[in-house]
This record gives sequence, structure tokens and C-alpha cells, in this order.
Amino acid sequence: MFQVDDDFLDSLGLQSLAGAEREEFKRYLRSTLQERVGERLTEGMSDDTLDEFGLFMDGNVAGMKQWLDRHLPGYENSQDFIEFQRNNAGASESDILSSYGSLAWLQVNRPDYPDVVRGTMEELRQEIISNRDAILGR
Repeated sequence: MFQVDDDFLDSLGLQSLAGAEREEFKRYLRSTLQERVGERLTEGMSDDTLDEFGLFMDGNVAGMKQWLDRHLPGYENSQDFIEFQRNNAGASESDILSSYGSLAWLQVNRPDYPDVVRGTMEELRQEIISNRDAILGR
């Protein structure tokens, strides 16, 4: 969806960041984006709903299968799941269920996920632009 990469930094006017400083700033941006998106996505969710997501984060195979069976009956025979498995050949069952299931969970519980990411990314972009001189030490 969005890449926090060299092109992104350059688009913000941060071409002069170099080396370790540049890599560290990209890590900071990724972490900040992930934290902010997570906070926005979970606002107002019940503990039970958050615990469901925890199944996918913790790699609870039985729990993931149970959730998928309840929300996407027959998922294991669906074309998108089969293709997902094919595209992730060599991944463990837990990793496949975790990745596939967390995306399915987002579609069920936060279908506005792409909009949340887009809005959060734009806010972060504007913050960086507004503070560009301080970031560059000018």
C-alpha cells in the first residue's frame, strides 16, 4: 500500500539524510505509522474483538482456524486462500493462517483499513514536511 523507502523520504525533501541516519529515520517512520494505524484501528473495539486479532498475532492455529471457519466458511477451498498458499510456498501453516487471517480479520472488523492507513500516512507526511528543517538540523 505505502512504502517508507528512499523515494518517500526524497518526496518529503529529505534527500540530504544519508547512511545510518537515513535508515534510522525510515525505521522510525515505519514504527510510528504502524503504532498510529494500530491505535486508530482499535479505537472503540471490545476486548473480545481485540482478543480475536490476538489469535493471529500469537499464531494460535486452532483459534485461527476456528475464527476463519466462523467468518469465512470454506476458506480453505477458496481460490484466494489457495493462491495465498501458493504465493507463500514454504511458509508454515501458522504463518499462512496468521497472515491470511489477519487480513481477513481486518476486512471483517475494519473494512475502512485502507482509508485509515491513507489518512494516517498523510498526517505523518504533513508532520514531517512541517518539521523538515528541524529533522535536517537546520
